Amino acid sequence: MTTLAQVRDALATRLDTIEPLRVYNLIPDDADYPAATVDLAELEYTSLSIGASRRTVWTVGLFVPRAVDRQQLDLYPLIDNGPGSVFEAVLADRTL
Repeated sequence: MTTLAQVRDALATRLDTIEPLRVYNLIPDDADYPAATVDLAELEYTSLSIGASRRTVWTVGLFVPRAVDRQQLDLYPLIDNGPGSVFEAVLADRTL
């Protein structure tokens, strides 16, 4: 069975393919922006007659410096579902 850490690392690896996004475990004070984190948001176990299953929901946090309001607009292409977006990067790996 795949561990939660392996899933998180696989998601982070996919996000690392997006230029110029930088993925961190935690956002440091001196991050290179735009930056992202991958966090486990929800974990649900279900017991079935044929075995157990696990459902997870992950949150991708996107960050820019708060000192520059206009830089928040740089996040829009990452949030969208087009080329260079988080959605497309994750969708490109069918194992996720």
